[in-house]
Amino acid sequence: METFDRTQKARKLEEQADLALANKHFKEAADHYRNSMKSALGNSRIYLRVKEKHDSVNVVLGLETSTQLIEKGESALKNSQFGRAKELYSQALSLNTDLIHLQCILSGIERTIQMRASALKISDAHTVMKAQRYREANALYREAIFLDPSIEESLRETLHSLGPLMQGEDAMN
Repeated sequence: METFDRTQKARKLEEQADLALANKHFKEAADHYRNSMKSALGNSRIYLRVKEKHDSVNVVLGLETSTQLIEKGESALKNSQFGRAKELYSQALSLNTDLIHLQCILSGIERTIQMRASALKISDAHTVMKAQRYREANALYREAIFLDPSIEESLRETLHSLGPLMQGEDAMN
């Protein structure tokens, strides 16, 4: 009798899950399928059928979650929130490693973050140069180059001119 009751309960839960799935309530469907599997006898026909449905719904849930993360990442990018975009795209990629194009996007975001940090260092260096803190300016320029090596050539002459200014700064201290 227990076998019959468990099977009936599993079928009822399966029907609820099927209805939730038909209405595109994937999380609810996954929960009902999981509960149906708990009610069914292990390796019974209903258990195996429900497990297959549960696995399919989980794939859809993963895709839906990845899509939501990507959409939020796109929005963050549009708003120049590069750190947030990087975090969201990374989460989407970890959920679905088949989305290899996200690796290119993440690489571009990382490059943008580095370039912006470099530009900020240059701006800070200009500010401290105006205050005649040449050694600090030199350090900031070098940090900027470390973040974005492509700017080294454009800063070469500035760095060269800082040498005598730093010596003069040392002599005054």
